Amino acid sequence: WPDLERCLLAQIELCEEDVERLRLKQALAELYQHELADPERAISGWRDVLAQDATHARAIGALDELLTARGDQGALVELLGHIISHVPSELGHVLTHRRRARLLRDDLNRPDEAADDWRALLAWQADDLESLVALSDIYERAAEWALWTELTERRLSLVDDGTQALRVKFAEVMGAELGQRSEAEA
Repeated sequence: WPDLERCLLAQIELCEEDVERLRLKQALAELYQHELADPERAISGWRDVLAQDATHARAIGALDELLTARGDQGALVELLGHIISHVPSELGHVLTHRRRARLLRDDLNRPDEAADDWRALLAWQADDLESLVALSDIYERAAEWALWTELTERRLSLVDDGTQALRVKFAEVMGAELGQRSEAEA
């Protein structure tokens, strides 16, 4: 395998045709991933492929697999951001935004960075309860009460069971907001 690696590296260096260079880079990444079982060089190789072809499905899939196996959630978030930016697919974007938002919230403990992903999900599906809950939690921590109440109204219109505490808090926030507005007007 080392001879094949040297040969591929030399061919990549000498190749003047983009399509052929891409094919050679893919072959090198495959060699690292499958034959040499070297995940670090495989990740580097697939990133090279992706740098040349931003929508290369095999590179995206291989990077997802390798980064997941390595447990590198930060790099996965970057990859998912790349997919959102470069791969034109509405369903793919919905799934990618959701996965990216969950990684940021659950695995990396950076829920506020997921706000744009939750908003994007709500733009596609206005009654997505998971997005409404996550985004309202973000607004609550930031004391963005006008945005929080808007989302909470939507949440309450979707769910009947187990919302008593939320309804009480909603009433308290609305009362405080209305009280502040009355004081400001006076």
